[in-house]
Amino acid sequence: MNKAVEIDMTFEEDPGETIRLVAVVNDRGDLTSTQVYGFARDRAEEELVTYPFVLDRAGDDHYQIRWGYGDCTESALNFSSPAVALGQRVYRVDTYRTGSARFCYEITGINDLVR
Repeated sequence: MNKAVEIDMTFEEDPGETIRLVAVVNDRGDLTSTQVYGFARDRAEEELVTYPFVLDRAGDDHYQIRWGYGDCTESALNFSSPAVALGQRVYRVDTYRTGSARFCYEITGINDLVR
C-alpha cells in the first residue's frame, strides 16, 4: 500500500542546512513518485534561505532537481537505493558552468503525512 511521507535530510557538513521532500512510498519504502516536491534550506552567506524545487524521476534512485524562481542550476539527487531509510546517505550534485559540487545529506526523519 502506498503512503504519503515527509522525508527530512540534513547536510553532513552543516546540520542547519536541510532538505525536506513530500513523496509517495510503497510498503518497502521505495519512492514511487514520478515527481517529488520539496525545498532546500541552504546558507547564502550566513543566512539560511529556502529554495523550493520539484524532483523529476530520471532512474530508480536518481532524480533531476528543477529549482523554483527561475534558477537554472543543474542539480540532481542520488539515493543509495530506491528504498528510503533513516540514516541513508543521499548525494546532491550541482553542475555549474565552471564545474560541479557534490553534497552529502543523511535522512534523519520519515514521517507519515496521513495518520
